[in-house]
Formats: sequence, structure tokens, C-alpha cells
Amino acid sequence: MKLPHIPAGYFGIAILTPIFAGLASFGAVSWLAFFRTLLFFGCIVLFLPVANRLLQSDRKYKTLLVLGGAFVAGVIACALAFPLATSIITRTCPVHYLLSGGVYLILFYGVYLLYVRYSFHWSFLFIYLTPAGMAGYIFHQIPILDSAETFITVCLASILNALTMAFFLTVLFTRLNPLPRPPSNGKNGFASSGFRIICCLLFGFGGFFSIFSNGVIGYEQERMFMMAHYSDLSAIRELSGQLESYKSALSFTPGKKPEEVKFQVEKNDKVSPDGQITIQRGRDGYTQAIFLYKGKKIYTAESVHERGFWDRNRYVFPVSDSVWNELTFHGNAPPTVHSFKAQGVDIVPGTDAVFYCKDNEFFLKKGDSEPKKIYSAKPFFSRFSTQYHPVATTYSPGFKHIFYVCRRHQFLALPTRILFVFESGTDKVYIYDHFGSYNDNSPMQWREKK
Repeated sequence: MKLPHIPAGYFGIAILTPIFAGLASFGAVSWLAFFRTLLFFGCIVLFLPVANRLLQSDRKYKTLLVLGGAFVAGVIACALAFPLATSIITRTCPVHYLLSGGVYLILFYGVYLLYVRYSFHWSFLFIYLTPAGMAGYIFHQIPILDSAETFITVCLASILNALTMAFFLTVLFTRLNPLPRPPSNGKNGFASSGFRIICCLLFGFGGFFSIFSNGVIGYEQERMFMMAHYSDLSAIRELSGQLESYKSALSFTPGKKPEEVKFQVEKNDKVSPDGQITIQRGRDGYTQAIFLYKGKKIYTAESVHERGFWDRNRYVFPVSDSVWNELTFHGNAPPTVHSFKAQGVDIVPGTDAVFYCKDNEFFLKKGDSEPKKIYSAKPFFSRFSTQYHPVATTYSPGFKHIFYVCRRHQFLALPTRILFVFESGTDKVYIYDHFGSYNDNSPMQWREKK
């Protein structure tokens, strides 16, 4: 039995499609991202024979049919990939996610129609496919656009991502295309071997840097989306005061966005409020702390993770990322030491209570009594896949507002601090990005304006 003829290009398609899909999704560091991209690239490939058949037919509106079919194929590709999507952006904007696939394919096959009609050289095809890919990428990222800075970031990332897709589509529409290749009308001077080398180098560098740009956008897109859709300025409409750490403060004025203030001289915790107890630190400023009562050594803390804060005769400080110590001093006698697990802590002045956070929940603990839950931010953070690592927390009077500073890791960059202000009565949240220095682990305290 004679087997049906299979064009040689199909074998190349079967090999190159997963390779390019892997390259385009590599920066996301996720198998789900790879399979989503593979489904998308696969639908582009599978629609090519359909487009060729329509172009070879005698139908009156074949151009519109090709573009309409491309749009439907793109929507189907995203519909198939939708169950593999893990981002809150996709779940919140499913219609836009489906439409983005259609927009991508309309742009790509619009360029393909021009290529078939005008028979230009493959190097021009590569050039035209690049802005088409950029436009599709920018449309796909519309839900995260909340500022000019974000738009510029997306535009820069789109260039690198578009080069990978443009090179794949150039190979698909020319060398691997079962439709006979149109004769080139391009001049050999411009489309010379030297220019081809330039295109290959662009692809090589673009493919390499697209890995990193995908990583950057992958790490940043949820934050951008969160800032654009979940940050509510009305959550802080009544706040009037200053959120202070040792290195900087954030000033709140009713009806306005907060303004960051840098302290010229950092605050210190080396002297108790009554001036009787001083702290003598090790060479690195942390690790060891010696407590002196009127110059006499009364206690040594061997593990000090960061500076702490005073309230009357109490000193509270972190000894690790999730363990804090509370020292209660009694004159020249050694202090009473109490350890407890927490990720961020503040004191309740004039009492023996502490306010602390643990696993995105906030508690008030008075003395030896059981802690009382004040507020839970778990429902908010469960929406996002990004991990936020708590640094500090505090509160406004009556716990009406909960201030929560977390560190957010970035792709190939220093981690940044992001502030969440939860209005406990309404569950609204205001988000302030890049608050303070990335290496500031000091506790915070809220000061009401008088």
C-alpha cells in the first residue's frame, strides 16, 4: 500500500514548533507556560494549510475569510490554554485573554497575506512580523498597564519577545510552508547575505534576551495588575499621620497620595526612654547586643537580627526572620525574657501587649493570654501567585488600618519593599510600591498628626 505524500516541511514544523515554544516561554520557568505557548504556536501552524487553501480558492472574500479564520484560531488556542493559566490576570480578564490570541493571529496572518500578494524577500517578512508581534504582545499586556513607566517596560519587553516569534514565523511562512514560495521581488543588494546574517544575529540576541524579558514580565505582571486593579486610594482617605521606620517615613494627608520622607539622621534604639539602659552593639551593628544599666552590664543578646524598639522598660527585637524576643527590665537586675513567633511586630504603648503578624494574619497578644485575631489578609493574598515576605507591621488607633510591609523578590534585581494598607472595616487595600530601602528590616510605628 502506498502511503500518502507528506510534505518535507511538516517534519521541520514538528521539530521546530516545540523548540521555539520552549524558547519563547523559557523565562517563565514553568511547564504550564511552555504548554500554553506550545498550544498557541501549534494553532498558528495548523491554521497555515487552511489559509493556503483559502488563498488558492476562487472565493470572493478570501482575504476576510483568512483574517476571520485566523482570529477564530487564535481564540481557540487561548481557550485550549485557559485551563493551564495560573495568573489572576487571566482569571480576572478571561475575555481579554481569549481576544489576545485572535489579535495575535490577525496581525501575523495579515503580514502573511502581504507576503503572498507582493512576494517580497524573507528578510522583509521578518522585519514586518516583528512590529506585528510587538503590537500583539502589548495588546496581551493591556490589563497590567497602569502608568507610563509600565507601558514603557512592556514595550521594551515586546521587542525581545517579538523577535523570537518573528523568526519562527519567517521560517514557517517560507522554508516550511507547503504552499509554493512566491518568487522574490526584493533587490539582492538589500536582501544580501550580510543582511541575513544581521537578521540571524538579531534573532540570536532577541531569543537570548527574551528569556530574561519573559522572566521580568512574569515577576512583574501580577504586581502591575494588582496596582492597577486592587489598590484603592479611598482606603486611606481619612489617614493623617506618619508611618515611620528607622531610615524613612511615609507621610499621609487626607485625600492625597502619601509622600515618602528620608531621614537625614537615622533613628536609633540604643537608649531606653528613661535614659538608664543603653545598648552596646557588636562590630557589625547587629548579631550581639550588650545591655548596660547605668554603665553596668546586665544582659547580653547573642542573636540580634535587626534593631528593635522601646516602650517604657520593655525592649522588643527580632532574633530571626520569624522569632522575636521581648525583654522586660527591672532596674539593675537581669531582664525577663519572653520569646514568641512572629514575622513583624509592634507594641501597644503603655500596656504589656504586642501586635504582630504571622502568615498574613494579624494578632493582638496581651501578656500570657491567648492571642486575639484582629484581621486576616489571607483572602487578598490568595488571589496572587507572587510570594510576599513580611518585614514589618503596625496599626492605626482602634486597628482601623493595618500597615503591612513585605519584601518582593525580583527577577535578576534587588528585592523591593511594598506597603499594603488594609482598611479593616471595609477590606479595602491601598498599595504603595518601593517603600524605603530594600535592606531595611527595622520595625515601623504609626504617628498620628496632632
